[in-house]
Amino acid sequence: MRPGMTTPFDYACGACSLAALALWAVTGDPVAAIMLSIVADAAAALPTLRKTWLAPATEDRSAYLISFVGMILGILSVRETTFAAYAFNAYLLGVSGTLVLILYLPRSRSLAESCNEGRS
Repeated sequence: MRPGMTTPFDYACGACSLAALALWAVTGDPVAAIMLSIVADAAAALPTLRKTWLAPATEDRSAYLISFVGMILGILSVRETTFAAYAFNAYLLGVSGTLVLILYLPRSRSLAESCNEGRS
């Protein structure tokens, strides 16, 4: 995978994200709106998660670590214990944490190397 290359996977995730945003725009239910915004953002985040897994050296590790710390502070700053107050922050904490784990936990080799080795 070359950096900056758009794949069919990227387009599919973008389409899912746009569909969820469209549904979010027409719903009158705040909880459904939050859930659909999480679905939209998750679909948009999948290409980043995939690229980070396949080519971790192309990502700025410190930016993701700073983002993760920010998400922790965001969760700690919530005053109400309601779904609406926590849901999106908790989702962002999960995505940021996943990215940090991918980038900071040691791996013996990349997934791309493992897949290419199986084809030889």
